[in-house]
Amino acid sequence: MEAGHRKQTLTRLETRRVLYDNVAVALAFLPVVTCFWLPVTSPLAIALSIWGWRKPGSILPRTKVRFILAIAVGLVGLGIGIALWTAVVRS
Repeated sequence: MEAGHRKQTLTRLETRRVLYDNVAVALAFLPVVTCFWLPVTSPLAIALSIWGWRKPGSILPRTKVRFILAIAVGLVGLGIGIALWTAVVRS
């Protein structure tokens, strides 16, 4: 690493990456604890999954299963959030 910087053969060294699939899954499952955040976190989990699909992931090979899981749970949470919201509005 140091030698690459001195010889200027290394243009950029990544020391860490954001794992968007883990963030999306966390956003999808966060409302399990508190249903209050369903209308906020569910669309965020879906949007982050779509946005992060083509971003560079981990240095180690990973599948897109976490993105698919986050989208599925986000859609279910969004449906529950809409159902709860319409129940509150109608009452």
